[in-house]
Amino acid sequence: MIPIRGGVITTPFDEPRPLSVPPAQRNHVHGALDIAPGEGSDGIIRAPADGTAQGVVIYRGVDPLKGRGGWGGPGVVEKAEILEYPWREYWYDTYGGFVVLYEPSGRMHLLCHIRPKNLLNPQPGPARYPFRYAYYIEENEETRWACHMMLTEPTQVRAGQPLAPVGNAGYSTGKHVHWEIHHTSTRIDDYAARVNPEEYMK
Repeated sequence: MIPIRGGVITTPFDEPRPLSVPPAQRNHVHGALDIAPGEGSDGIIRAPADGTAQGVVIYRGVDPLKGRGGWGGPGVVEKAEILEYPWREYWYDTYGGFVVLYEPSGRMHLLCHIRPKNLLNPQPGPARYPFRYAYYIEENEETRWACHMMLTEPTQVRAGQPLAPVGNAGYSTGKHVHWEIHHTSTRIDDYAARVNPEEYMK
């Protein structure tokens, strides 16, 4: 099912990227659907399938002189607790907060651009959204390029269950959800394993 009731697809799966370079230099595709709330939508992201969901926010500094993976100085390796996650490169400055949802089959959904305050700190009162607390992993290096991650508890959800309000955190020009599906993928950079959500919706 589509993760926003009354949602409108604003960016297709196969749009050439990155947008920051001339069209002839765009060497990969978007690999996801961007869906914005349409007229009459309640603006809520809902679980597109049954499964185990977890809210995530990853702050990771990248030293522009060393490139991706060059944080912390020579010989510094990333913390094992962070390396174990297949979606560990989905940093806040690009993707905002996100929900990762694993179906029992192993298919993985990523729902991105959620504001952390709406994901990790639910308001007091009746539980409208499933995530009730968060914990924290930090790379304790004396460096400005430290990585840290906040995660909610893993929670069982049902298709259609509200997860969080639609946001525009990270690299986003308006409220929408970036919806990726990886078919039984254990590594997020296994792009061949991505599934066009429009096919999944049929």
